[in-house]
Amino acid sequence: MSRATPSNPSRPRDHLHTFIVTLPSAVAPSLLAALATARLRRGGYRPRGPVPVFPTSTRRSGRLIDRWRGYTSGGPIGLLDLDGMRRAAVIAATHTWHRWSYVVAGTPAAKPFWHFADRYGGDRYPLARARRDYLSQPRISAIRAFNAAPYNPGHLPVDHLEALQVGLSTYVTIAELSAVVGDGVVTAEGYFFVPESGRVEDQLTFLHHANRYLAGLPRETPIAAIAVGDNLRPARKR
Repeated sequence: MSRATPSNPSRPRDHLHTFIVTLPSAVAPSLLAALATARLRRGGYRPRGPVPVFPTSTRRSGRLIDRWRGYTSGGPIGLLDLDGMRRAAVIAATHTWHRWSYVVAGTPAAKPFWHFADRYGGDRYPLARARRDYLSQPRISAIRAFNAAPYNPGHLPVDHLEALQVGLSTYVTIAELSAVVGDGVVTAEGYFFVPESGRVEDQLTFLHHANRYLAGLPRETPIAAIAVGDNLRPARKR
């Protein structure tokens, strides 16, 4: 039996993920969210409900799942401003990287949590020790100290450590590629695209396949954004 990957101890416990679910174009807009939620449940996930992540300026609101201050949880791809999402992600990631670079200046490169989690096992290297070793790194302490101060602007995502350390260009590209596909994509055929782990190489593999899939869909294909609980891997096998 495989062992579950321990969660990052520096990540908020209420962390949610967003799945993008591809749906049939013949389905009525009022049923899209329910169908997307049902598909995630069948895949072993625990959906929390639709989330309005897609900007839209269309006047054809009746074809959308919902609408809230210029955003919607889903609808036909052609009615969603996906390019605008990517542009906004690039701007936000650029600001984040420069803020991170300033905060961690002078600290040695840190090892991501998976480096320690891969070593743990029983009394030889207990999980508590792995968490302690990860959190005791000067660069992690610098990020956590910044995030703890209520007067600091923004929040530095500790989960992005590996990508941040690769450099500005790669970090911004990953953010652009992640903007639309979220944390997972469900195809019309019921296949789940999810990263195998939080490692950069696995994230890039997921982003490659997920973006190629969405780019090949007709503009009238509806998609829906659904929030799911912390674990990206399914709670049970499909």
